[in-house]
Amino acid sequence: MMKQLTIVHTESHRQWGGQEMRVFYEICWMAEQGHRVMLVAPGSSPLYEAASKAGLERYPAAFKNTSLVKDYLSLRRLLKKMKPEVLNTHGNLDAKVGLSAAWGLYLPCVIRSRHHPSPVKNNFYNQWLYGPMCNYIFTTAEKTTRRLIYGLALPADKVVTIPSGIVPPEQLELRTMARKRICTQLGVDQQSRFVGYVGRIAKARGVFDLLAAFGSIYARCENTHLVMVGAGGVTELIKEKAREQGVGDRVHLPGFQFNPWPYFRAFDCYAHVTHNDGVPQSVLQAMYAQTPVIATDIGGIPDVVLPNRTGMLLPPRNPTALASAIHKILTKPDIAQAWVETAYEMVCKNHLLDTMGQKILSIYDRQING
Repeated sequence: MMKQLTIVHTESHRQWGGQEMRVFYEICWMAEQGHRVMLVAPGSSPLYEAASKAGLERYPAAFKNTSLVKDYLSLRRLLKKMKPEVLNTHGNLDAKVGLSAAWGLYLPCVIRSRHHPSPVKNNFYNQWLYGPMCNYIFTTAEKTTRRLIYGLALPADKVVTIPSGIVPPEQLELRTMARKRICTQLGVDQQSRFVGYVGRIAKARGVFDLLAAFGSIYARCENTHLVMVGAGGVTELIKEKAREQGVGDRVHLPGFQFNPWPYFRAFDCYAHVTHNDGVPQSVLQAMYAQTPVIATDIGGIPDVVLPNRTGMLLPPRNPTALASAIHKILTKPDIAQAWVETAYEMVCKNHLLDTMGQKILSIYDRQING
């Protein structure tokens, strides 16, 4: 059994999305295994608040461009005092501060986690940040791993793909009960069907593409509604566009839901048509909920959405193709049954929190103990 480790995580982001969920669940899991875990994050961030409610150790840091020197000095003092075996940095700003603060302290295991799939520029700064300043780089998708290895000429064994692990519910609600609950909550007919999305309500997440696709098929799909679960800056604009398209009474935005599982179970089809992403937690959750998935061929999504095996892959920014795919699943649900079963088995095997945590611990052990 591995000895108790002291692990420090840093995260500069101030929103609550898939990346922050992954960090939170990883910290909770490590704490449950008996390790001492500290989160360093902005005190007003949802992640910091979630850690506080969970009773986890935390340390506030602004992580702003105007506070980098102060954050560096504060974090370096903390690292000297705690002497952690592991430092894991997650966002761009906190990585800049955290890796610099750890430099010269000879911590046994320093990680630069790269959650986003976008390319990293090959310049001196990134060569240093992703090179000698860390022992390993964790990514969530094979595409990101390949880009880092080839783009920055990094050793292949330095960059490790660790797929996100979801926390499943203790028991999946019966689909009929979930549908009844969501129909009641939204105030729609109990025989309604749902096309759903869970995540940030933002243009880059393809929500306007989804709305356009739905607007072109709703008349052919009787009693079908579009439900976008989440919060974001374009929520009111989505409502306005829905009214303009004549589907205002068919489009629902119930806001952020701490427990989205009833929605996943109530959806007849889950559409994740982002313009850029890693491996979205919500796609894995939809698969675990045994809901057919349509997603864009972008970022790390092809790692889990395998065409005609675990879901449907579409080009991004293509409402016409999306409309056709949604209509196909709604009118011929039997075609997706095999995908649903395969996707569920894949998530159970590779994408649960225990699997992710054990893989991370094995890398910590390899680096610390040789």
